[in-house]
Amino acid sequence: MDDSLYKSVTTRRGIKYSYYFSPPTAGKPVLLLLHGFPCTSYDWRYQVSFFKAQGYGLIVPDMLGYGRTDKPTDPAQYVQRLISQDIIDILDAENVQKAIAIGHDWGCATASRLVNCHSDRFIAFAFLAVGYVAPGTGANFEDLLAQSKQLGGSELFGYWSFFSEKDCHKTIEKNFDSFYSMLLADDAELWKSHVSPLGALKAWVEADKRTAFVAYVPEEEVENQKQRLLEGGLEAPLCWYKVNVVGLEPEDQKGIPKEKHLVHQPVFFGATLRDCVCPPEFGKMLAAKYCIGQVNYEHISSISLAADYGRVIHQPTSTVKFALTKFDRWHFRESVLASRLADRFIAFTFLAIKSFATPCFSKWDIRLSSDILRMLYILFTHLGS
Repeated sequence: MDDSLYKSVTTRRGIKYSYYFSPPTAGKPVLLLLHGFPCTSYDWRYQVSFFKAQGYGLIVPDMLGYGRTDKPTDPAQYVQRLISQDIIDILDAENVQKAIAIGHDWGCATASRLVNCHSDRFIAFAFLAVGYVAPGTGANFEDLLAQSKQLGGSELFGYWSFFSEKDCHKTIEKNFDSFYSMLLADDAELWKSHVSPLGALKAWVEADKRTAFVAYVPEEEVENQKQRLLEGGLEAPLCWYKVNVVGLEPEDQKGIPKEKHLVHQPVFFGATLRDCVCPPEFGKMLAAKYCIGQVNYEHISSISLAADYGRVIHQPTSTVKFALTKFDRWHFRESVLASRLADRFIAFTFLAIKSFATPCFSKWDIRLSSDILRMLYILFTHLGS
């Protein structure tokens, strides 16, 4: 991404954000790309390259705690209503009245609060992997663990407890290669035993265990991402978890009126069938409850170069619809498979978008093939017309 196109703005609550901005050509909408953990705006570089060439406007912030954006370590600063207002301040700085918000991982939480608090500023929403997160979905962390165990048969978010410990960032930074090897594990099944259960990831990292990285992630990319993450440290990014575990986020959500819980704009949800942390059923369940209009559902068993690149997931009509696409892959490691396929991936390169995928293998494993890119392109083209 062209570093000269990065700007900074100080929001009304005094936090400085760094963001990439490219204006749209006539008639094209602005896409707002919101990354998750542990990523930066850099992880959207393939999407930026593709959509910029198509004339779309792009606003791609380093989210709070990442990159060149401020890094407060008080979890109270990470309440999603506050962050969503920060994002609106960025739109205002660029005089963008309407945009299409695309969130991945924790970026979906921010996009969800934009639905609840600033829906008039958005044309449509896309949620990658996590789906729309309605206010009050989980009253507190203990309830969330219990609900996930009841619905999924086992704890899904046990690692949140480790991430919320006072010195977690020091443990991870000390044994970063251990942590990162699990993040990009070649054997995705390891997540079920070494990430989701309470205490499992902590035990793995403290013991400095290692596992094989996925073969398709070039070694230089691993080192590049490692440097970017360690440069800013992990204490601030982990606050995205702490604000939930200590109860600040659930408490704040109680102030959002019930009528604001519904989504009236078109919604695109990309889910991965084999994601052990964010099962697509959860996202589909919430969509059916909160997204107004007809629900379109399509299951794509695999995404390959032989797939129908022109497949339309979202068929916009006068009725607002929710489009759900499920892929037989894993979560979110943005990466390019091989150099010959590089131009076919709008993929979050190797560490960030957990939802659409071509061979994705773990929670932090997601790459978008040209199939997905075409789907979003068709949707955005219609909405921008």
